[in-house]
Amino acid sequence: MSLAEQELLRATLAELEFPKVLQHVAALCLSELGRERVLALHPSTDAGWLREEHETLAEMLHLVEWGVPFPWSPVPDVRRQLQKSTIENALLLPTELVDIRELLQLSRSVRQELLRQTELPRLKALGEQLYHNRMLERHISDTVDESGGIRDTASRELANIRSQIRETSARLRTQLRRILRRFVEDELAMDDFITQREGRFVVPVRVEHKHHISGIIHGVSQTGATVFLEPAEIFELNNELALLADAERREIERILRVITAEIGSCAHQLLSSLELLSYLDSLYARARYAQLYGGQKPVVSDEADIILHNIVHPLLAAARGRGAVVPLSMEFRDATRGHLISGPNAGGKTVALKSVGLNLLLVLSGIFPLGACRTPVLHILTAIGDQQSIEQNLSTFSWQVVRIREILHRSGPETLVLIDEICAGTDPTEGAALAAAILEELLHRRSYFVVTTHQSSLKAFALHRDGVQNDSLEFDHERLQPTYCFLPGVPGNSYAFAIAANFGIPRRLLERAQSFLGERHRELEESIAAVQELRRRWQHYEEEARQQAEQAHQLRQRYEEQFRQLQQRRSELMARARQEVQQMLQQAQSLVEQTIRQIREQQRPLSDVRQEFTQGRDALLQALEVAGLPQGEERSPFSLAPGTWVRMEGMQSAGTVVSIDEQQQTALVEFAGIRLRVSVDKLRPAPPQKEEPPRPKVDYLSWNAASSIDLRGMRVAEALQAVDRFLSDALQGNIPRVRIIHGKGTGALRQALHQFLATHPAVAEYALADLSQGGAGVTIVTLR
Repeated sequence: MSLAEQELLRATLAELEFPKVLQHVAALCLSELGRERVLALHPSTDAGWLREEHETLAEMLHLVEWGVPFPWSPVPDVRRQLQKSTIENALLLPTELVDIRELLQLSRSVRQELLRQTELPRLKALGEQLYHNRMLERHISDTVDESGGIRDTASRELANIRSQIRETSARLRTQLRRILRRFVEDELAMDDFITQREGRFVVPVRVEHKHHISGIIHGVSQTGATVFLEPAEIFELNNELALLADAERREIERILRVITAEIGSCAHQLLSSLELLSYLDSLYARARYAQLYGGQKPVVSDEADIILHNIVHPLLAAARGRGAVVPLSMEFRDATRGHLISGPNAGGKTVALKSVGLNLLLVLSGIFPLGACRTPVLHILTAIGDQQSIEQNLSTFSWQVVRIREILHRSGPETLVLIDEICAGTDPTEGAALAAAILEELLHRRSYFVVTTHQSSLKAFALHRDGVQNDSLEFDHERLQPTYCFLPGVPGNSYAFAIAANFGIPRRLLERAQSFLGERHRELEESIAAVQELRRRWQHYEEEARQQAEQAHQLRQRYEEQFRQLQQRRSELMARARQEVQQMLQQAQSLVEQTIRQIREQQRPLSDVRQEFTQGRDALLQALEVAGLPQGEERSPFSLAPGTWVRMEGMQSAGTVVSIDEQQQTALVEFAGIRLRVSVDKLRPAPPQKEEPPRPKVDYLSWNAASSIDLRGMRVAEALQAVDRFLSDALQGNIPRVRIIHGKGTGALRQALHQFLATHPAVAEYALADLSQGGAGVTIVTLR
């Protein structure tokens, strides 16, 4: 960057008051080094650096918003001390060692905290770069205390010397107190105390007795009445103490040189950590600034469009609070490269101009803007304020012309030009023509620009020129006060006559002034007023529509919530109903299976089983009616014929139709060898099942079961199996009593049989037959 470009950049930053914004950010730093970094921020043209900086700042903002207890403390500025430590035989003072120890401790604690932030990879990577040296930190702590004093533990030699010093001092004080008591008794001493002069212990003696005591005078009091005398009796002890003090000084110097050299060996790493900590401090301040004033992460784009949404002036936000500042939105696209802002004095035109420039400068300097922002990398050039100079023979107009000349020399597609009151300090007609030509040139160079003006002809130029959009700041013409609301696409009136009338200018004079205006100017102002009125009405209707849409949205949300609750309630009821139905179906299935088992085993008379089955079925149907649940499954029409595979409602097992009674609407169905008469409406179609080995069909009307069994010649296990089958057949044949022939023999078979019959569920009682029926070789069994 050339010297002229640097000077133009400094002027731009000053005119936009960017240094003041940086001061607000820097005030949030915790250290002077952090403040220096913030105040040194300036616009960058490196898009990659800006994107990375914004991502890192976003992570720091997350850290601040999460309320992580970060170990921040002021970063000590030890750059001079670290550079000094690299010099051979250099010696750092104890207080300087304390500052370096603080740097080491801060670097270590910040590093530990950042390494824990696994969700913030950029901050974690910065933490990994921080230098930590626990050994050096320990050495400094062992050498100096918090106040900068050298500890006895700094070395064994120092501890030994200081021990001798304490011992010698104690001996010396004891001897001096003895001498002092004698001097006081002899009225030679003024006061009873011991002090030091020039590093040697002395006692106060009256000046008139100084020749009466052998010793060396080391000083006189301010009044001249007392001399401080070192008695000859303590010369040797004082000398010994002086030698020890000199040994202590030399040992301390040696210790400090050693630890200074140790610091110098890692001074480069410590300087890097110092720079990184100051950067983190500045990053923390920028994150706090974004949190306090609603800063948003910007987008640095490769596209040419500039989009600013709901931005506010940073200095106004700091002075009044973000919520008290009216935001503005502005867009620069290929079809709209420039904006011409018009409106009354003190209406906010310059504030809007600076709001655009400052927020873009924040983005380009690595700070979040106060609003949404999308922009490419830009060079911002300004001509704002009254910079007239008597020394340079420059008026307001001539100064602006000189600045515009420099801007045009450097403007291009990546330049944003901000000019306040363009060409206002000269003849209005000529100034407007010159301003229009300047805007044409900026459009030709494809520069972006925002320009403020009061000139009506320039507003007309913007109405007919592609690439330029008329904008204004709203003015309440009834209260004659600005509202500061930005109105894109609508030119603004200056309201000079209305404001003058409000300040007491006579009406007669104002009417006379209006007569001097040309008809074309009057028509233009009236048209602008009509457009503004239409816009106000449109905004009113838009606000009403927005409110109605908001109410409709809220109603829809409420009804959707109610519908969701109804659906949830219905789902809960259906789930409960399905659970109850499932339980009832399980009970029904259990009832049927139990009935079939009882029929097979003939444990009870068939009439009792049928009666119990009917009662259980009726109870289930009644429970279904009470619960308000459907009694049965939804039935799909299907045709029945002998051989059709079916299942009973509520059962999983399938059977085949044997015959159908059309008159009674019943069917005889065989389930696993058991035939049941079932109502047709209780049958459901079932898929064909695999063929099973034929089982003997049970026909209760034609059953012909045997009433006796002969076990003679069988082993015990074989006999018991035969008895079990025999009893099962007798139950199915409704035979109440049976005979089991087992013979007399050894009695082992009879004993095993009786044990088996005692636990059989179908046996009511058993006993040996009388002599006429076989006696001890036959057992009579009565079935249940």
